[in-house]
Amino acid sequence: MPEPKPSSAREPILAHGAIATIEGTVNEITGWSDKVRVILSVPPQPPVVVEIPDITPAEIRLRAPEGALVEVTGLVLRTANAAPGEPELRLLVPDLKGLQTLEFPSWWTRDRLIGLGLVALFLVVLVLVWATSLRRVVRKQTTQINEQNSRARALQQELERTQRMESLGSMADGITQDFEQLLQRTHTQVGEVLNQERLSREARNRLDQAQASVLRAQDLTRRLASFSLSGKSVLSPLDWADFLRKEAELFEVGPLIKRVWNIPLAVPAIEADAAQMQQVIHAILRNAMQAMPNGGTVKIGLTMEKVESGDLIRLLSPGAYVRTTIRDAGSGIAAADMSRLFDPYFSRRPEAKGLGLALAYAVIRQHRGRIEIDSTEGSGTTVSIWLPVHRA
Repeated sequence: MPEPKPSSAREPILAHGAIATIEGTVNEITGWSDKVRVILSVPPQPPVVVEIPDITPAEIRLRAPEGALVEVTGLVLRTANAAPGEPELRLLVPDLKGLQTLEFPSWWTRDRLIGLGLVALFLVVLVLVWATSLRRVVRKQTTQINEQNSRARALQQELERTQRMESLGSMADGITQDFEQLLQRTHTQVGEVLNQERLSREARNRLDQAQASVLRAQDLTRRLASFSLSGKSVLSPLDWADFLRKEAELFEVGPLIKRVWNIPLAVPAIEADAAQMQQVIHAILRNAMQAMPNGGTVKIGLTMEKVESGDLIRLLSPGAYVRTTIRDAGSGIAAADMSRLFDPYFSRRPEAKGLGLALAYAVIRQHRGRIEIDSTEGSGTTVSIWLPVHRA
């Protein structure tokens, strides 16, 4: 009796219990109890479930991965009134010999393309994140380098200014004592001549003028002596808030100038030479008045600041400081002139001598403090002074 010929999946009906050969595409491979299920796509018929016992899904995938075109020969099993989710048509294959791979799937499958697209997208995002982080790091390092360069320029300017002041101070130390003695002798001799009774009125007037000139020369000599940074100040505890208020109020500012105070209730004393600090305050207020010929407001304030470690910008030692700010509403200072403000005899006003700020710089340095000027042309000027708190 001849062997039964296997039915083909292309035939309209696969009889239950018949041996059939089905050609289709592997859609899914899953483990199921003690067997493996392979779902084949067999258009235009519904999918067919192929069951192979005693094998693992990994072995099936090596032989016929998803997307492969296969030919399967096995026993057709039909289930009448199958439960929901259960296939009506199954093909039972005893072993892998009944499954032949006709064509392996193309490498560029839809799932792989999606996967590669996701990987490429991830790599693009990763590169963007890396580039953003790198740009942030470069920007931060550039900012740090610029800050270091600015700090180095500021320190260089401070060093050059200190060297100029030291040179001027050394010269002042060398001539002021002798010059003071000569002026004192001249003043005494003029006074002796004035005591004579035989002088005419004209001669007496001229001698009075000469004596007044000698006094002004002595004052200028003392001011020149203050440029020395070697320590000519006589320091003693000073109620800075009270002293500053009194000196600013006694200074004649004119009816068009308004003073605005911002002084806290408790301000500690500082160590200062009162006479020298008076010159500093008057010099700063004089500049503020000259910057506001049509009137304006001068704001004077005090704040407390503490330097935890050496300040590389302001060159301040660690400790507590009283910061004094005097701000005017004048015409401001040109950017080209900012680096020369503390130079002796530098001034843009023909009538000014250019000694006020240079004197203030030397005095504040003698007091172990710091003076800075912040100004924008057309927007006023702020003078800041840091002075160390008195240590009881």
